[in-house]
Parts: sequence; structure tokens; C-alpha cells
Amino acid sequence: MRIKFTFAIIALTVLFAFGDAMTNYCAAYTPEVTAVMKKKKKKKKKKKKKEVSKKDAANTTRQVIGYKSLVVEKTPEQIKAEQDSLAKVREEWLKNDTVYTDVEVKPEFPGGEEAMYEYINANLQYPEDAFTMDIQGSVDVHLVVRKDGTITNVEAVGGAWQSLKDEAVRIIKTMPNWTPGQREGQPVSYRHRIRVMFLKTGNLSGY
Repeated sequence: MRIKFTFAIIALTVLFAFGDAMTNYCAAYTPEVTAVMKKKKKKKKKKKKKEVSKKDAANTTRQVIGYKSLVVEKTPEQIKAEQDSLAKVREEWLKNDTVYTDVEVKPEFPGGEEAMYEYINANLQYPEDAFTMDIQGSVDVHLVVRKDGTITNVEAVGGAWQSLKDEAVRIIKTMPNWTPGQREGQPVSYRHRIRVMFLKTGNLSGY
């Protein structure tokens, strides 16, 4: 009986000792195991991110190629039809647009009046027939500066030499968009007038 009791005590002692050793072993290696698991998770996340990026890139490429194909596939007839459609829309807009002759803020050429004179003088071409015949003078040009800054309804008035009138109209039509006039704080279309002068000693312009 005494032998059995002693054997039981020894067995329990060995069991507790083995349990403590296993606990210490697991505690010692837990951080390493956790670190390895974290590394694996990070690798998986990175791999997933790369796969998504490739997928997005592929989709983007397909979209761009599809867009290019769509543009290339347009026929000249389709392009002309679109242009004609836009022209009709603008024509209707011009018909319904109110043109004022009295505004609070007049339209302005980009850079102001002085810049306009420089533009005309730099681009005006003295008609050869008028230059040869020593014809000089001024041409009054009427135009409409629309509320979007574009120039329309350009026409020369008065009894000036025809080639001078044609050149004055041409130069006005080549002008860039203006800053539109304003009425009650809103951009509006305004009927304007510019005087273009043809002088053999130099070209001058004025209102």
C-alpha cells in the first residue's frame, strides 16, 4: 500500500514538471509563431493587391482601346452629320439670342484696346490693288460679340474701296474670342463697331 502511494506521488510530480516545461516551451515560441503568421498574412495581402491592380490595368486598357476603336470607326459621313447637327443647334441659339446696343460693361478684346490695335496692325494685309492705286481710308466694321465671346455678323459699312472692306472684314473674323459685355451682371450679346484704317505709312484702327 505504501509502495502504491509513493508511486502515485512520483507520477504526479513528473506530470506537473512535464506540464510546466511544455507551458514554458509554448510561451517561448509563441512570438515567433505569431510573427510568422503575420508575415504570411502580409504576403497574402500584397499578392491580392497586385492581382487587383493588374485587373484594373486590364480593364483600363480595354476601355482605352475600345474608345480608340470607336473614334477610328467613325466614317466621314458620320463626322459631317455630327458637325451639321452642332451647326443647327448653334444657328437656333443665335436666332433666339437677344443682341443689345446698350450695356453696362462693353465687351473687350483679350488684353484690352491697345492689344486689339496691335493685333490688327500685325495681321492686316494692305490690298495690292488699293496700294498700287494709292487708295487709303477707313472702313467701319459692324459685328456682334456674343455672350460666349465669339464674333458673328461681321460686315463692312460705308462707301470704302471694296478690297479694303473685304480685308477689314477678314481681319475681324480672325480675332480670338472676346470677353463678352454685361447687362445687369450677366453676359449678353452686344452689337459693336470697329473702325479699321488703311494708310500706306502704317495701319491704324479705332472706334
